[in-house]
Formats: sequence, C-alpha cells, structure tokens
Amino acid sequence: MSSRDPFVAGQTYRVLRTVVDHFSNVREGQRLRYVGYGFGIYDEIHCFSFFGEDGERYYWCVQGELPPTSWCETFEVVSSHAA
Repeated sequence: MSSRDPFVAGQTYRVLRTVVDHFSNVREGQRLRYVGYGFGIYDEIHCFSFFGEDGERYYWCVQGELPPTSWCETFEVVSSHAA
C-alpha cells in the first residue's frame, strides 16, 4: 500500500458500485482479489488490477488525481474470516 495505491496485494474486496467504461470493468457485488497497480505517465491513469472468483482479470482505473478516499466509494474490504 502506498499513497497512490490504497489496496493491499492479496486482499479480497467487494465492489459496491458498478464502474464500466473504456478502462474499468468492475460490477457491484463482485468479490475481487487485488494484485497490482499501474500508472500511465502520459495519460495520468491510475489502474488497479484484480482477479475475480471466476479467474478473470478486472480493472478499476481513474484518470487524473486520485482522491485519497475515492476507492472507499467503490470497494470495501472483505474480512479474512468471510473470504
């Protein structure tokens, strides 16, 4: 976890709201395991990568400045007891 990366690798998160656009493809209710972060220096896109329970890769991407709490509006941590 860093100032740009609010997620913890290997942690499972529940998607609270659907975000499907040119870069993102997460849907409300999914349980996703976080795997990594990338930043596009030319287009200023923060991209967070996850694996779903179906084995597919999913992305949540935000262009421009990433507010420190914006991820909380889209994801919640799934307790290790519930995972």
